[in-house]
Amino acid sequence: MNRAAEYDTVARLWQDHMDTPFPAAQRGAVLPARPGGEEQGVEMVLLDTYTAGGVITWLGNGGSLDERHHRILRSCIEDLDHVLPLLEAPEDHAYYRRLREVARLVSDTA
Repeated sequence: MNRAAEYDTVARLWQDHMDTPFPAAQRGAVLPARPGGEEQGVEMVLLDTYTAGGVITWLGNGGSLDERHHRILRSCIEDLDHVLPLLEAPEDHAYYRRLREVARLVSDTA
């Protein structure tokens, strides 16, 4: 896939994500931390926010990401990999699965 197609794919998936309401059950939710992650657990709203920051920065920079944002985004992907199996509600799982997909695409092309 060429860069323009990658950018368009991320932009489309991101718009789909932004059009989906944040899962009500995840407001204020803190899931268990991954080994080597934050000791206090994974705050689901912050995970969404930090991941969004990386994606929005990538889109705003025309498909590039500085090392700091890339490092944060990789950590978010690790947290998403950890929490996805813990989510029980289908709508919660779908929301964070799409967030992970977009983050992975951005990270792979950054």
